[in-house]
Parts: sequence; C-alpha cells; structure tokens
Amino acid sequence: MAYKNAKRNLNLLMAVPIESQYNLTDSLKFEIPETDIDTLRQDMLANNQSIKNQLINIELQKTQTQLQKSALYPTVSLNLGASPSFSYFSQLPDGPSQNGQQLNYYGNLSLRYTIFDNNKNKRAVELSKVREEIEQYN
Repeated sequence: MAYKNAKRNLNLLMAVPIESQYNLTDSLKFEIPETDIDTLRQDMLANNQSIKNQLINIELQKTQTQLQKSALYPTVSLNLGASPSFSYFSQLPDGPSQNGQQLNYYGNLSLRYTIFDNNKNKRAVELSKVREEIEQYN
C-alpha cells in the first residue's frame, strides 16, 4: 500500500496521469532489524511525546488524589515568633530619663480537624480516584 501511494504521489508531483506505470530497474530491498518487544517499548516511550504527556497527566492525577486524601486528616501547625518593643521617657530637658527595651517570645501550637466537611472530602477523594482511572485508560 505504501509502495502504491508513493508511485501515485510521484505522478502527482511530476504532473503526469496518476495511472502512469514505471519499470523499476533496481530491486527494492529492505532488511527488517530484529528487535525484541522490550526494546520496541523503550523506543516507543522514549520518542513519543504524547505518551510522555499522558504519563505526566497520570502522575499529576495521582498527586491530586493524594492532595484530596490529605483533607481527611487533622492538621497540626506551629507558629513561633518574637516581638520587640522599645521605649524612651523623659520628664524635663534636664530631668531624669528612662530607656526601656522589651522582647516578647511566643509559640502557638494548634490542631485542627474538620468534622462537618468529611463527607464532601470523601466524595472529592472518590471523584479523584475515578479521574485517575480515566487517565489510566486514556
């Protein structure tokens, strides 16, 4: 089929009737290299950009599923900080004066667990798993 299409395209390029036939003086030889299925699969994955993009989409959807699952678990946060304070007091130009410096440290630890949105979060996880399966099939 490829041979016939090549002859037809040659006729179109040369502006001769499509039915024109040629006598080839040399024989066409083609040697098929022997390869195994693993080598072909590696070549296919290495050279096919759409397959690479699809594999990236699958990984992104897996990451999205993990992100949706994280909403089901409690969140712990730790905040640390310091707040400096400087003061100066003077009664009169020649009177007593006082300088003050204060540094306050603080730390907050909070634990948060959402009770009322868990059904919504579970549905989001299930939907993300379905999308992940769709990406696998694509």
